[in-house]
Amino acid sequence: MAERQYKVFVGELSFKATDDDLRAPFEEYGTILSAFCAVHRDTKKHRGFGFVEFETEEIAQAAIEGMDGQEILGRPVKCNMARARGEFDSERRDQYQGDRRREPREPREPREPLGDEVVEHKVYVGRLCFKATEEQVREAFQPYGEIESVEVMVYADTKKPRGFAFVKFSTRDEALAAIEGTNGTEINGREVQCNMAQPKRSGGGGGFGGRGGPRY
Repeated sequence: MAERQYKVFVGELSFKATDDDLRAPFEEYGTILSAFCAVHRDTKKHRGFGFVEFETEEIAQAAIEGMDGQEILGRPVKCNMARARGEFDSERRDQYQGDRRREPREPREPREPLGDEVVEHKVYVGRLCFKATEEQVREAFQPYGEIESVEVMVYADTKKPRGFAFVKFSTRDEALAAIEGTNGTEINGREVQCNMAQPKRSGGGGGFGGRGGPRY
């Protein structure tokens, strides 16, 4: 069994922040095992968040309480406990169970991709508030695993939001956990509906329609 990690997720981090900038304000809370800013795999560009790993859960919780809302390089950050890959946040999901305005639809059962389809582990996020930002979407889905990309969709000509987004995870299990944990919860005050996005054909096509969630 893998050793438990006590990592703090630090969101809304300045894109100018370095690993040292991230580490410094957390050092007063206890021994830091690692601190790093997340970057895109291909471009190595800053992704606007990072992780700080501590020796114990108590130290990590103290750091969250002390640093949530504090500024790093002039920007307030949001801190919470990072979740292990594939582990969905049941507490966060359950807080909405008793007082939902309406019961959301059950997520569709994802189908197996056909032989000529490109497999990506993307979650379709529907009924998204038009004011929701990429950072808000990322924050809602971050506890369920490693996010590779977040796309809040807009119209090509007007750049106005279309009311849905795609969140791409590194594994299928993470995507399924995210669907289970976030379907029917709120992002920016509005309940979202989540399903597995259907893979596109390798020869083109795409668009919407077909069985299951929208294609990407």
